[in-house]
Amino acid sequence: MKGSSIRGILSKDDLIKLTENERLNLSVKDRMIKTVACISTDSDVRDAIQKIKQYRLECLPVCQNNILVGIITLQDLQGTTKRSS
Repeated sequence: MKGSSIRGILSKDDLIKLTENERLNLSVKDRMIKTVACISTDSDVRDAIQKIKQYRLECLPVCQNNILVGIITLQDLQGTTKRSS
């Protein structure tokens, strides 16, 4: 984060891929993904699910006016499309 803006993201999968030496000697800044997929607060739940699956994400930052306001996971969304149908 820089202020309220997302500068990058580092997932559990990103960390697992690192060697022990890399984990000890690299900063988050060195390893984070700098192009972060986000979704807006007014997006449809189906859009969030599609983006999480498309990019194989564990979590999806939620932004409003380019400011991080939350994070949503596929687990958070499980069953929501079935209930709304």
